Amino acid sequence: MKEKVLEYLKTEPRSRERSLHQRAMVNLLLKKYPELKTIEKEMLINFAKDFETCTRAWRHITENNESLRGNDYNDKKALVQAKQIELGYRPNYHNDIKKLAQL
Repeated sequence: MKEKVLEYLKTEPRSRERSLHQRAMVNLLLKKYPELKTIEKEMLINFAKDFETCTRAWRHITENNESLRGNDYNDKKALVQAKQIELGYRPNYHNDIKKLAQL
């Protein structure tokens, strides 16, 4: 999906605007899910905006309320590091650079 977003940003300059990014993502996803074209595009854009708002709220709430976290909440660091290794990156690279700068 990252490659598709990159290509879309290159070919559709208006999609680079923060105020239009939900519209751009809806346009991009409609190519993947053509059956959704039966739904009014503005409704999908509003859904995308509300979805982003909900996910931000979820992250904020779970960050600040330990009792509301799922069992997998603390798995994030290990999952991120595993993905970095899979992609050929070195985990904690930026922390290593900061430590070197302090020496």
